[in-house]
Amino acid sequence: MANQITLRGFLSSSVESHTLDNGLIVGNFRMGSAIRKLDSITNQWVDGPTSWFRVNMFRSLATNTMLSIGKGDRVLVIGKLKVVSFLRKDGTPGTGVEIDADSIGPDLQFGTATYHRGGGLRTVGQDNSQNDAGASYGGGLSLVGAEGRPAAGSEPADPEGEDDDDMADDGQTAARESSVSEDSSEGTEDNGGLEEGEHADSQTGEITSVGSPF
Repeated sequence: MANQITLRGFLSSSVESHTLDNGLIVGNFRMGSAIRKLDSITNQWVDGPTSWFRVNMFRSLATNTMLSIGKGDRVLVIGKLKVVSFLRKDGTPGTGVEIDADSIGPDLQFGTATYHRGGGLRTVGQDNSQNDAGASYGGGLSLVGAEGRPAAGSEPADPEGEDDDDMADDGQTAARESSVSEDSSEGTEDNGGLEEGEHADSQTGEITSVGSPF
């Protein structure tokens, strides 16, 4: 499709999810993506400007993403690109770029991962913290069950994907509109959801806090 995009970047916020009244599980996170380019003057590779995106997820993709990745992790995202308009809290209009994700996965150039089919999994470390989730270069991501092994009794995910074109009819539009009105004013255009004093390395995805000199 013309509006489908593949992005490589890092999470600049935690993954959030909730369940709508109709039972649809929705989630989102913010991510940054920067292109590395060769500086013709210094002959060194440097970061280009970082672009910020909001990534929306539905059903099992939302659940599995919540359990698998965290802020600062390097990821690959495939989905449908769209531009949304919203009103900030001060009443001024704003514009943001969103992706309705079809697939999300860890970027294995920057770490390792162990994959398990099915649901009911968690990452090592209950809080999905940056260190536990393998955010640092060469780190490891491990998906395990409650006893340190793949969770039992769960049905494998549909390999063909359960979220096809019929998804538009079960609350996604309403979910997106609600999310935009509540969240889009917070960092959509500027820092992608980073907290005050935080800096993201656009290549490794590492989130660091810049301390005050005073």
